[in-house]
Amino acid sequence: MSGADELIARAKAAVRRRRLDEAAELYWRALEAFEASGQPMRAAHIARHLAEVELEAGRLEEASLRIAAVLLFYRGRQVRRLEMANTLRIAALIDEKRGFRDEARQLWSEVREMYAREGVEEGVAEARKRLVRLANA
Repeated sequence: MSGADELIARAKAAVRRRRLDEAAELYWRALEAFEASGQPMRAAHIARHLAEVELEAGRLEEASLRIAAVLLFYRGRQVRRLEMANTLRIAALIDEKRGFRDEARQLWSEVREMYAREGVEEGVAEARKRLVRLANA
C-alpha cells in the first residue's frame, strides 16, 4: 500500500469515527501526494471525498469551492459515469444545504439518471427522495 493509500484508509476510518477534522487533514495530505506524483485523476477523486467531509463538517463554502473545482476538472475529461454521478451527488447535497433548491433539483435529476444507467438503485432511490422533498419545500 502506498503512502497516499495509507492516508486514504486512515481518512476513511476517521470518517467512520466522525473525526471529520482528522479525516479532512488526511484526505488533504493524500490529495497533495497524488498531485505531486502526477496523478490528477486520483487527486480529483480524493478532492471529492474531501468535499464530502467538509460538507459533513458544515464547511459549506469550502465544500462548494472544492466540488466545483472537481466538476470543472471532470467535465473536460473522460470520467466513469459512476464517478461523475457520485461527484454530482455531493454538489446536489451542497446546493440543497445552501438553500439553492432549483440548482439542487437539476443536479438530483441528473444524478438519478446517471445512477439509473449504472443500475445503482440505492442512488436512484436517494435522488427520488431528495427530488420529492425539494418539490414539497
